[in-house]
Amino acid sequence: MQRQTAKEVAEVISRYVNGAGTEDISALADEILWDHRTLQQQTFGLMMTCIEKWARVGLTPNFDARNEYTVKLCKMMFEAVKDEWYGRVPLI
Repeated sequence: MQRQTAKEVAEVISRYVNGAGTEDISALADEILWDHRTLQQQTFGLMMTCIEKWARVGLTPNFDARNEYTVKLCKMMFEAVKDEWYGRVPLI
């Protein structure tokens, strides 16, 4: 089996969350929490990388009222943890 590309995985995630309700999102989070502990750590790294990139997206054309709340909240979150995040041991 060939490994999926980042673009393919991102499309699967986008299709899942498109129209997903709170219960669907919670169920996905539950599944991730039952994954292997090392994979949980790597998944968290993915989420933190998304938060970091969203915190910076306000400086790019890929920002408008539709994702404004995400960008603003990620800026606040990342500001609170950036020193710890940048001092981390690489996850991979």
